[in-house]
Amino acid sequence: MASALQDIPTLLTDPETFFDRHGTDPSLGGPVVLVTVIALLSAVAAGATVMKFSAAIPSGAQGVFLFGALIGAGFAVVVPFISWLLYAIAFVVVTYFFDGEGEFRDLFALVGWGFAPKVLGAVVSVALTLVVLQSLSIPADPAGFQSFNQRLQQATLTRVSSVLGIVFTLWSAYIWIPAIRRARNVTRRQAIAAVAVPVAISILLTLFGLVSSSLV
Repeated sequence: MASALQDIPTLLTDPETFFDRHGTDPSLGGPVVLVTVIALLSAVAAGATVMKFSAAIPSGAQGVFLFGALIGAGFAVVVPFISWLLYAIAFVVVTYFFDGEGEFRDLFALVGWGFAPKVLGAVVSVALTLVVLQSLSIPADPAGFQSFNQRLQQATLTRVSSVLGIVFTLWSAYIWIPAIRRARNVTRRQAIAAVAVPVAISILLTLFGLVSSSLV
């Protein structure tokens, strides 16, 4: 696992060579580390947002607010792992129609390596979130939280974060193509098709969110 983690620069720039070195009987350790880092960074962003809001919450409502915040933070931590599983399942389903074969565990491990670019994306997202939160004033009246949340979603840096998220997803797709080709024993063209389906859905959902926040 340690040698594979040290080889991350190769993974990001030349995934074919990376999987030639580390794709046989792949360990889950490295991918778990990557996804855990993403989860922790997501929790940091959620925690920073909670801290910003908490100053304006009446003392009588602090308990309810903190309970909801804990649920939100927990959700932020779990989402990257769910995303990892859903991508792996989607790739298995699509490659099934190409007569793909191979152990799900191996595919799951190799797909996890594809989250390496998303670590960079999570770092950028946290940084932009902190900058946006610093630039906005929390309303004194809790009734104004909805408009504050709208301003947060419509902030230019928030939109930039979403667009960069698409870029990092495409970077992950670049890594997933050789990963799927190796793990599912399919051609490169079939691997591209398998990656394109769930990645396109993910990007469309992000674009839908951007458009929806613009129309609010």
